[in-house]
Amino acid sequence: MSDASWGDFLSKLAYKAESAGRILVRVDPRDTSQKCYCCGNIVKKDLSDRVHNCPYCGTVVDRDFNSALNILYKGLELLSSTWEGREPPGLPVEPVVNRDRIAVSKPPAVNQEATAFRPG
Repeated sequence: MSDASWGDFLSKLAYKAESAGRILVRVDPRDTSQKCYCCGNIVKKDLSDRVHNCPYCGTVVDRDFNSALNILYKGLELLSSTWEGREPPGLPVEPVVNRDRIAVSKPPAVNQEATAFRPG
């Protein structure tokens, strides 16, 4: 991915979003995996920690899921500030997420080895 032309990719993504009647919102992903999406507190963790376990509010979710929700909330915040309090046509202002039903105790194991191909 280090060779990828991010500017070109984002330009194409913005074009496709516009042609589909959508809006592309660029979000800074800084600290999105460290911040608890539920209470907003920073919970430091190593890259090897795959579960977000918040000692402040008790939220336990997959680290990537936590990060994705933080990015979603940042994007919606940026979008709503762009529209100055007016609801943009066809887009939700608030995400529909039931925070009480989102929890995982342990992420699924990932097999790092490729399986052998056996025809027949």
